[in-house]
Amino acid sequence: MTNYQLNTVLGYFITEVRNKKGLDYYPNTLYELIICIQRFLRQNDRSISILDERDFSALRSVLDSRVKELSRNGIGLNTKKADVISADQETYMWSNNILGTDTPKKLCDTLLYCIGLNFALRAGQEHRNLRVGTNSQISVKISPADGRQYLEYTEDVSKRIGGA
Repeated sequence: MTNYQLNTVLGYFITEVRNKKGLDYYPNTLYELIICIQRFLRQNDRSISILDERDFSALRSVLDSRVKELSRNGIGLNTKKADVISADQETYMWSNNILGTDTPKKLCDTLLYCIGLNFALRAGQEHRNLRVGTNSQISVKISPADGRQYLEYTEDVSKRIGGA
């Protein structure tokens, strides 16, 4: 399937997709579906960036329009806070091989979980905005107490701004 065909098909998908009850998905769910599709394609040797490449500008327009339409209709305006993962749940994920390093997919899932947990990244956008290299948010520090190296994360803007 060409990028043009994928752009067209995904545009129709975003317009028509509904949940099992036949109701509209929340706007953030539509965005997450596109991200999941992109991740699937990348895992299957199709390295594309749906949210950045010019080939998918029509899809992004459809997605933006659909999100605005749903928001105007009051769908997805009330967000619920994510439940905290308990120590027992984390232990379960490790002991039942949900998290681990034995497969590339499991390693990606584990990295996503650990980065979110250790750097307090609450949303997918915060993961995508994470910078390394020049002007990095993550730096290697050395503990003056014992000389051990550790990673330090510097947040751009407080998460409390905006009433969150």
